[in-house]
Amino acid sequence: MEFKYIIGIMEENRKKILIISASPKGKRGDNKHYTDFICDEFQHDFEIVYPSVNLKKFSDEAYLLQFLSKIESADAIIWITPVYVFHLPAQFLKILNIINEKKRKFHKPSLIISTSIHLCENYAENYLAESLKEMGFSIHKTYSAFLANDLQSINKCLSLNTIIEQFLLGLIPPPPTNQNKFSPTVSPVNLPSMPSLSPLKSSLTKRKISLVCDGELSKSFEFAKRVSFYLGDTADVAIHHIDDSINVIPCCGALKCLTEDYCVFDASDDYMKIYENIVKDSDSIIFFSDIQNNFVSYHLKRFIDRSFRYLHEEQYENKYIGYILFSEKNVPSELINYLTLFTKFQMGQLVGIMSNAFYNNDLDLDKSLYNFSLSLNYLAENAILSPNGYEHDAPWLVYKKNCPRFL
Repeated sequence: MEFKYIIGIMEENRKKILIISASPKGKRGDNKHYTDFICDEFQHDFEIVYPSVNLKKFSDEAYLLQFLSKIESADAIIWITPVYVFHLPAQFLKILNIINEKKRKFHKPSLIISTSIHLCENYAENYLAESLKEMGFSIHKTYSAFLANDLQSINKCLSLNTIIEQFLLGLIPPPPTNQNKFSPTVSPVNLPSMPSLSPLKSSLTKRKISLVCDGELSKSFEFAKRVSFYLGDTADVAIHHIDDSINVIPCCGALKCLTEDYCVFDASDDYMKIYENIVKDSDSIIFFSDIQNNFVSYHLKRFIDRSFRYLHEEQYENKYIGYILFSEKNVPSELINYLTLFTKFQMGQLVGIMSNAFYNNDLDLDKSLYNFSLSLNYLAENAILSPNGYEHDAPWLVYKKNCPRFL
């Protein structure tokens, strides 16, 4: 059954609509079904672009400016994105970061369509909406589609048609807003004075702890060096960089990992070897990341997306996981919730999430990094695997049972 909402058929009413398809698959996959649906059902001048396919080209200033000019010349934007591991694809996150760095304001009305299996897709949708608002876009509505299945339902097609029709008929952008809904989740705290901030003493049982960071140029790398020092010789500590110096291809959503238990990139890059070194051989993992555009870095999201390859293995089971973030401003509560969800989904034991944004000065931050290191090592050595309440005195500590700081 066809649904033809013939709007804009008069030449003076035709609008220039830019459809930005965020799928790394480009013209393949579920996103294309929705771009085709929109172009077939409505009488406007549509242009479709696939930025995630051309991520490397965005390092060329001329190409970037050409892309931005497409946005500026359009009357409205329709954003269509798949959901990878509860969030936007890493490639698209990187592109949003690049656009945001230009500090431009695009006062364009926008409609968001996400395609997913309806598993926590709200993290991706909310993040995209808030990011676009910060860049001046006005969001008309967000539509959550169940892969391409919605186009096989008469009621779903009618609902989607109505949403798009209302959007196209009301192309008058509201005044730009500068409101930012992101807010800190934890207020700065004053920790009690510690003894000497010296490396921890060696114990009989050494645990392997992997410190995973964005690279030596990242600001969070300084935190990784401090934690490595504080752990001293109590653990077998290794720092792993997941920046562009390693050969890891971003996930393209082929889903062979689900249907046939292999990744299309298994033989093309070094992810499997990195996975073995960082995840399989470690008792504890701390991820360090600079917050970029209110989310973790492109490199960490790329690592998370590719970890979908191992979802059937519950890769963090019985492992202690922590996140230490560098932020120039407050840490978004949605980011805290996302990292918590991802860790629990992978059966990891979350030690905590901390950031320099939680503290007023470097001394308090150093004390907390020291306590974080001490607590993580103690939990691993004593195989304390069950949460026993949340300790509000330390904003990052999930466990309090038998931790030395609270004895």
